[in-house]
Amino acid sequence: MRRAVLAWVIALAAIALAPARADAHIGSPDVFFEGDAGPYRLVVTVRTPDVIPGIAQIEIRSASPDVREVSVVPLRLTGPGSKLPPTPDRAAPAATDPQFFTASLWLMERGSLQVRIAVDGARGRGTLGVPVPAVAQRTLAMTRGLGGLLIALMLVLALSLVSIVAGAARAATLDPGAPVPDRARRRARRTAIGVGHADPARSALGDGATLVWDRPAHLRAGEPLTLRFRAIDGAGAPVALEPYMGMAGHTMVVRDDATVFAHLHPNGSVAMPALELARQTTATTDTAMPGMAMPGMDMAAMHAAPVRPEDLEFPYGFPRPGAYRLFVQVRHAGRIVTGAFDARVE
Repeated sequence: MRRAVLAWVIALAAIALAPARADAHIGSPDVFFEGDAGPYRLVVTVRTPDVIPGIAQIEIRSASPDVREVSVVPLRLTGPGSKLPPTPDRAAPAATDPQFFTASLWLMERGSLQVRIAVDGARGRGTLGVPVPAVAQRTLAMTRGLGGLLIALMLVLALSLVSIVAGAARAATLDPGAPVPDRARRRARRTAIGVGHADPARSALGDGATLVWDRPAHLRAGEPLTLRFRAIDGAGAPVALEPYMGMAGHTMVVRDDATVFAHLHPNGSVAMPALELARQTTATTDTAMPGMAMPGMDMAAMHAAPVRPEDLEFPYGFPRPGAYRLFVQVRHAGRIVTGAFDARVE
Protein backbone atom coordinates (compact mmCIF):
# COMPACT_ATOMS: atom_id res chain seq x y z
CA MET A 1 0.00 0.00 0.00
CA ARG A 2 2.77 2.42 0.95
CA ARG A 3 4.61 1.77 -2.33
CA ALA A 4 1.44 2.48 -4.30
CA VAL A 5 0.94 5.76 -2.47
CA LEU A 6 4.56 6.78 -3.08
CA ALA A 7 4.29 5.95 -6.79
CA TRP A 8 1.13 8.03 -7.05
CA VAL A 9 2.74 10.99 -5.28
CA ILE A 10 5.84 10.84 -7.50
CA ALA A 11 3.63 10.93 -10.59
CA LEU A 12 1.77 13.97 -9.24
CA ALA A 13 5.04 15.70 -8.44
CA ALA A 14 6.33 15.12 -11.95
CA ILE A 15 3.18 16.62 -13.43
CA ALA A 16 3.29 19.59 -11.08
CA LEU A 17 6.92 20.34 -11.94
CA ALA A 18 6.41 20.04 -15.70
CA PRO A 19 6.19 23.36 -17.59
CA ALA A 20 2.78 24.29 -18.95
CA ARG A 21 1.53 26.98 -21.29
CA ALA A 22 -1.97 27.97 -22.36
CA ASP A 23 -2.59 29.96 -25.56
CA ALA A 24 -5.54 30.78 -27.75
CA HIS A 25 -3.46 29.36 -30.57
CA ILE A 26 -1.31 26.31 -29.92
CA GLY A 27 1.38 25.23 -32.36
CA SER A 28 0.19 27.78 -34.93
CA PRO A 29 2.29 30.91 -34.28
CA ASP A 30 2.01 32.65 -37.67
CA VAL A 31 -0.54 35.43 -38.10
CA PHE A 32 -2.90 35.43 -41.10
CA PHE A 33 -5.09 38.44 -41.80
CA GLU A 34 -7.20 39.89 -44.60
CA GLY A 35 -8.26 43.52 -44.41
CA ASP A 36 -8.35 46.93 -46.06
CA ALA A 37 -5.56 49.51 -46.11
CA GLY A 38 -7.76 52.38 -47.24
CA PRO A 39 -8.96 51.45 -50.75
CA TYR A 40 -6.61 48.47 -51.07
CA ARG A 41 -7.57 44.92 -50.07
CA LEU A 42 -4.59 43.08 -48.56
CA VAL A 43 -3.89 39.53 -47.45
CA VAL A 44 -1.10 39.59 -44.86
CA THR A 45 1.01 36.77 -43.42
CA VAL A 46 3.36 37.47 -40.50
CA ARG A 47 5.75 34.62 -39.76
CA THR A 48 6.86 35.31 -36.21
CA PRO A 49 10.39 34.44 -35.03
CA ASP A 50 11.12 31.53 -32.70
CA VAL A 51 12.85 33.79 -30.16
CA ILE A 52 12.59 37.45 -29.16
CA PRO A 53 14.49 39.53 -30.26
CA GLY A 54 14.15 37.97 -33.69
CA ILE A 55 13.26 38.64 -37.31
CA ALA A 56 9.68 38.32 -38.54
CA GLN A 57 8.99 37.61 -42.20
CA ILE A 58 6.15 39.67 -43.68
CA GLU A 59 4.24 38.63 -46.82
CA ILE A 60 1.65 40.98 -48.34
CA ARG A 61 -0.57 40.32 -51.33
CA SER A 62 -2.68 43.09 -52.86
CA ALA A 63 -5.97 42.20 -54.51
CA SER A 64 -5.47 44.97 -57.08
CA PRO A 65 -2.51 45.78 -59.40
CA ASP A 66 -2.49 49.55 -58.72
CA VAL A 67 -0.29 49.42 -55.59
CA ARG A 68 3.04 51.18 -56.16
CA GLU A 69 4.75 51.01 -52.77
CA VAL A 70 4.34 49.18 -49.46
CA SER A 71 6.20 49.89 -46.20
CA VAL A 72 6.02 48.14 -42.83
CA VAL A 73 6.99 49.07 -39.28
CA PRO A 74 6.66 47.28 -35.90
CA LEU A 75 5.36 49.14 -32.85
CA ARG A 76 3.46 48.58 -29.64
CA LEU A 77 -0.23 47.72 -29.82
CA THR A 78 -1.18 50.22 -27.09
CA GLY A 79 0.39 53.00 -25.05
CA PRO A 80 2.82 55.75 -26.11
CA GLY A 81 4.82 53.29 -28.21
CA SER A 82 1.83 52.82 -30.53
CA LYS A 83 1.99 56.50 -31.52
CA LEU A 84 5.75 56.81 -32.04
CA PRO A 85 6.70 54.41 -34.83
CA PRO A 86 10.33 54.09 -35.95
CA THR A 87 11.42 54.57 -39.53
CA PRO A 88 9.47 52.10 -41.69
CA ASP A 89 11.07 49.49 -43.94
CA ARG A 90 10.09 49.29 -47.57
CA ALA A 91 8.64 45.96 -48.69
CA ALA A 92 10.11 44.54 -51.89
CA PRO A 93 7.80 43.52 -54.74
CA ALA A 94 8.28 40.03 -56.15
CA ALA A 95 10.08 39.91 -59.49
CA THR A 96 7.41 37.71 -61.06
CA ASP A 97 4.33 39.04 -59.22
CA PRO A 98 3.97 42.85 -58.80
CA GLN A 99 1.03 42.36 -56.42
CA PHE A 100 3.13 40.38 -53.89
CA PHE A 101 5.46 42.16 -51.44
CA THR A 102 7.85 40.82 -48.79
CA ALA A 103 9.80 42.38 -45.92
CA SER A 104 11.81 41.39 -42.84
CA LEU A 105 11.28 43.14 -39.51
CA TRP A 106 13.15 42.94 -36.23
CA LEU A 107 10.83 42.37 -33.27
CA MET A 108 12.93 43.68 -30.39
CA GLU A 109 10.56 43.30 -27.44
CA ARG A 110 8.06 40.80 -26.15
CA GLY A 111 4.37 41.47 -25.71
CA SER A 112 1.45 42.71 -27.79
CA LEU A 113 2.80 44.38 -30.92
CA GLN A 114 1.43 45.34 -34.30
CA VAL A 115 2.84 45.52 -37.79
CA ARG A 116 1.63 48.74 -39.38
CA ILE A 117 1.44 48.56 -43.17
CA ALA A 118 1.34 51.73 -45.29
CA VAL A 119 0.28 51.45 -48.93
CA ASP A 120 0.65 54.02 -51.71
CA GLY A 121 -0.95 53.57 -55.10
CA ALA A 122 -3.12 55.00 -57.85
CA ARG A 123 -6.04 55.52 -55.42
CA GLY A 124 -4.06 57.34 -52.76
CA ARG A 125 -2.64 56.11 -49.48
CA GLY A 126 -3.97 53.67 -46.89
CA THR A 127 -2.83 52.12 -43.61
CA LEU A 128 -3.52 48.81 -41.92
CA GLY A 129 -2.51 47.60 -38.46
CA VAL A 130 -2.08 43.85 -37.92
CA PRO A 131 -1.73 42.66 -34.27
CA VAL A 132 1.20 40.33 -33.65
CA PRO A 133 1.97 38.47 -30.38
CA ALA A 134 5.72 38.63 -29.84
CA VAL A 135 6.53 35.61 -27.65
CA ALA A 136 9.24 32.96 -27.71
CA GLN A 137 8.13 29.86 -29.64
CA ARG A 138 10.91 27.55 -28.47
CA THR A 139 13.53 27.16 -25.78
CA LEU A 140 17.21 27.36 -26.63
CA ALA A 141 19.48 24.45 -25.76
CA MET A 142 20.74 24.32 -22.18
CA THR A 143 24.36 23.64 -21.24
CA ARG A 144 25.06 20.21 -19.77
CA GLY A 145 26.30 21.61 -16.45
CA LEU A 146 23.26 23.80 -15.88
CA GLY A 147 20.97 20.95 -16.91
CA GLY A 148 22.59 18.61 -14.38
CA LEU A 149 22.25 21.20 -11.61
CA LEU A 150 18.58 21.78 -12.35
CA ILE A 151 17.88 18.04 -12.45
CA ALA A 152 19.52 17.62 -9.04
CA LEU A 153 17.46 20.47 -7.59
CA MET A 154 14.30 19.01 -9.12
CA LEU A 155 15.00 15.64 -7.50
CA VAL A 156 15.53 17.31 -4.13
CA LEU A 157 12.23 19.16 -4.45
CA ALA A 158 10.40 16.04 -5.63
CA LEU A 159 11.75 13.91 -2.77
CA SER A 160 10.84 16.60 -0.26
CA LEU A 161 7.31 16.76 -1.65
CA VAL A 162 7.05 12.97 -1.59
CA SER A 163 8.20 12.85 2.02
CA ILE A 164 5.65 15.45 3.13
CA VAL A 165 2.70 13.98 1.25
CA ALA A 166 3.60 10.38 2.12
CA GLY A 167 3.63 11.25 5.81
CA ALA A 168 0.15 12.70 5.53
CA ALA A 169 -1.10 9.73 3.50
CA ARG A 170 0.20 6.89 5.70
CA ALA A 171 -3.16 6.40 7.34
CA ALA A 172 -5.16 6.94 4.20
CA THR A 173 -7.03 4.13 2.49
CA LEU A 174 -7.21 5.65 -0.99
CA ASP A 175 -6.69 3.29 -3.90
CA PRO A 176 -4.80 5.17 -6.59
CA GLY A 177 -5.78 2.60 -9.20
CA ALA A 178 -3.73 1.31 -12.07
CA PRO A 179 -1.77 3.86 -14.16
CA VAL A 180 -3.13 4.68 -17.61
CA PRO A 181 -0.82 3.39 -20.39
CA ASP A 182 0.56 5.95 -22.84
CA ARG A 183 -1.13 4.15 -25.76
CA ALA A 184 -4.53 4.52 -24.10
CA ARG A 185 -3.86 8.21 -23.46
CA ARG A 186 -3.06 8.79 -27.14
CA ARG A 187 -6.13 6.83 -28.26
CA ALA A 188 -8.40 8.79 -25.92
CA ARG A 189 -6.95 12.09 -27.12
CA ARG A 190 -7.50 11.18 -30.76
CA THR A 191 -11.05 10.08 -30.02
CA ALA A 192 -11.80 13.28 -28.09
CA ILE A 193 -10.95 15.56 -31.03
CA GLY A 194 -12.53 13.17 -33.52
CA VAL A 195 -9.73 12.93 -36.10
CA GLY A 196 -10.08 9.86 -38.25
CA HIS A 197 -8.75 8.66 -41.58
CA ALA A 198 -11.78 9.72 -43.65
CA ASP A 199 -11.48 12.95 -45.65
CA PRO A 200 -14.95 14.27 -46.51
CA ALA A 201 -15.55 17.66 -48.17
CA ARG A 202 -19.21 17.79 -47.06
CA SER A 203 -20.82 17.91 -43.64
CA ALA A 204 -24.56 17.79 -42.91
CA LEU A 205 -26.05 20.74 -41.02
CA GLY A 206 -29.56 19.37 -40.58
CA ASP A 207 -32.85 20.35 -42.24
CA GLY A 208 -31.50 19.07 -45.54
CA ALA A 209 -28.64 21.59 -45.61
CA THR A 210 -25.01 20.64 -46.19
CA LEU A 211 -21.82 22.59 -45.57
CA VAL A 212 -19.28 22.15 -48.38
CA TRP A 213 -15.56 22.84 -48.16
CA ASP A 214 -14.05 23.84 -51.50
CA ARG A 215 -10.82 22.11 -50.59
CA PRO A 216 -7.71 22.66 -52.71
CA ALA A 217 -6.27 19.64 -54.50
CA HIS A 218 -3.17 19.79 -52.30
CA LEU A 219 -2.68 21.18 -48.79
CA ARG A 220 0.95 21.99 -48.02
CA ALA A 221 2.38 23.10 -44.71
CA GLY A 222 3.68 26.65 -44.51
CA GLU A 223 1.65 27.94 -47.47
CA PRO A 224 -0.97 30.65 -46.82
CA LEU A 225 -4.37 29.84 -48.27
CA THR A 226 -8.06 30.70 -47.92
CA LEU A 227 -10.41 28.10 -46.44
CA ARG A 228 -13.67 28.53 -48.39
CA PHE A 229 -16.98 27.03 -47.28
CA ARG A 230 -20.58 27.29 -48.56
CA ALA A 231 -23.96 25.97 -47.51
CA ILE A 232 -26.25 24.24 -50.02
CA ASP A 233 -29.56 22.38 -49.99
CA GLY A 234 -30.33 18.95 -51.41
CA ALA A 235 -30.58 20.37 -54.94
CA GLY A 236 -27.24 22.18 -54.69
CA ALA A 237 -28.78 25.65 -54.34
CA PRO A 238 -27.22 28.11 -51.86
CA VAL A 239 -28.68 28.09 -48.35
CA ALA A 240 -28.96 31.37 -46.46
CA LEU A 241 -26.94 31.48 -43.24
CA GLU A 242 -27.38 33.94 -40.39
CA PRO A 243 -24.69 35.96 -38.60
CA TYR A 244 -23.11 34.20 -35.65
CA MET A 245 -21.63 36.49 -32.97
CA GLY A 246 -21.50 39.35 -35.44
CA MET A 247 -19.70 37.50 -38.24
CA ALA A 248 -20.25 34.85 -40.88
CA GLY A 249 -18.87 31.99 -38.80
CA HIS A 250 -15.97 30.55 -36.86
CA THR A 251 -13.48 27.81 -37.66
CA MET A 252 -11.35 25.74 -35.28
CA VAL A 253 -8.32 23.89 -36.66
CA VAL A 254 -6.99 20.94 -34.61
CA ARG A 255 -4.10 18.57 -35.40
CA ASP A 256 -4.65 14.89 -34.60
CA ASP A 257 -2.04 14.87 -31.82
CA ALA A 258 -3.49 18.06 -30.23
CA THR A 259 -0.24 19.99 -30.80
CA VAL A 260 -1.96 22.54 -33.06
CA PHE A 261 -5.10 24.51 -32.26
CA ALA A 262 -6.22 27.69 -34.01
CA HIS A 263 -9.43 29.70 -33.82
CA LEU A 264 -10.14 31.55 -37.06
CA HIS A 265 -12.47 34.40 -38.00
CA PRO A 266 -13.38 35.51 -41.54
CA ASN A 267 -10.49 38.01 -41.42
CA GLY A 268 -7.93 35.52 -40.14
CA SER A 269 -6.32 34.33 -36.93
CA VAL A 270 -6.11 37.71 -35.18
CA ALA A 271 -7.99 38.09 -31.89
CA MET A 272 -10.88 40.56 -32.09
CA PRO A 273 -9.88 42.71 -29.05
CA ALA A 274 -6.33 43.08 -30.40
CA LEU A 275 -7.69 43.95 -33.84
CA GLU A 276 -9.89 46.68 -32.38
CA LEU A 277 -6.92 48.15 -30.50
CA ALA A 278 -4.86 48.18 -33.70
CA ARG A 279 -7.75 49.84 -35.53
CA GLN A 280 -8.02 52.56 -32.91
CA THR A 281 -4.32 53.36 -32.81
CA THR A 282 -4.08 53.34 -36.60
CA ALA A 283 -7.10 55.62 -36.96
CA THR A 284 -5.70 58.18 -34.51
CA THR A 285 -2.30 58.40 -36.22
CA ASP A 286 -3.36 58.36 -39.87
CA THR A 287 -5.96 60.87 -41.03
CA ALA A 288 -6.27 59.03 -44.35
CA MET A 289 -7.77 56.09 -42.49
CA PRO A 290 -10.53 57.09 -40.04
CA GLY A 291 -11.59 53.45 -39.70
CA MET A 292 -10.56 50.02 -40.88
CA ALA A 293 -13.11 48.14 -42.96
CA MET A 294 -13.56 44.60 -41.63
CA PRO A 295 -16.18 42.72 -43.69
CA GLY A 296 -17.80 39.99 -41.61
CA MET A 297 -17.08 41.76 -38.31
CA ASP A 298 -19.46 44.75 -38.29
CA MET A 299 -21.76 43.67 -35.48
CA ALA A 300 -24.78 45.84 -36.39
CA ALA A 301 -24.57 45.22 -40.13
CA MET A 302 -23.96 41.50 -39.76
CA HIS A 303 -26.92 41.03 -37.45
CA ALA A 304 -29.16 42.76 -39.98
CA ALA A 305 -27.94 41.15 -43.23
CA PRO A 306 -27.73 37.48 -44.26
CA VAL A 307 -24.34 35.85 -44.71
CA ARG A 308 -23.08 35.94 -48.30
CA PRO A 309 -21.19 32.95 -49.74
CA GLU A 310 -18.02 35.03 -50.05
CA ASP A 311 -18.19 35.86 -46.33
CA LEU A 312 -17.52 32.28 -45.26
CA GLU A 313 -13.79 32.39 -46.03
CA PHE A 314 -10.93 32.07 -43.52
CA PRO A 315 -7.28 33.00 -44.25
CA TYR A 316 -4.90 30.46 -42.71
CA GLY A 317 -1.79 28.36 -43.23
CA PHE A 318 -1.23 24.92 -41.70
CA PRO A 319 1.99 25.11 -39.63
CA ARG A 320 3.27 21.60 -40.38
CA PRO A 321 2.29 18.34 -42.13
CA GLY A 322 -0.11 15.87 -40.59
CA ALA A 323 -3.77 15.03 -40.12
CA TYR A 324 -6.11 17.85 -39.09
CA ARG A 325 -9.80 18.29 -38.38
CA LEU A 326 -11.64 21.52 -39.11
CA PHE A 327 -14.75 22.47 -37.13
CA VAL A 328 -16.83 25.18 -38.83
CA GLN A 329 -19.57 26.81 -36.75
CA VAL A 330 -22.38 28.74 -38.46
CA ARG A 331 -25.95 29.76 -37.67
CA HIS A 332 -28.66 28.06 -39.73
CA ALA A 333 -32.42 28.34 -39.19
CA GLY A 334 -31.86 29.96 -35.80
CA ARG A 335 -29.56 27.18 -34.55
CA ILE A 336 -25.78 27.06 -34.09
CA VAL A 337 -24.57 24.07 -36.11
CA THR A 338 -21.09 22.67 -36.61
CA GLY A 339 -19.60 21.08 -39.71
CA ALA A 340 -16.54 18.84 -39.38
CA PHE A 341 -13.94 18.15 -42.08
CA ASP A 342 -10.75 16.08 -42.15
CA ALA A 343 -7.62 17.27 -43.90
CA ARG A 344 -4.27 15.68 -44.72
CA VAL A 345 -1.52 18.29 -45.00
CA GLU A 346 1.67 17.44 -46.91
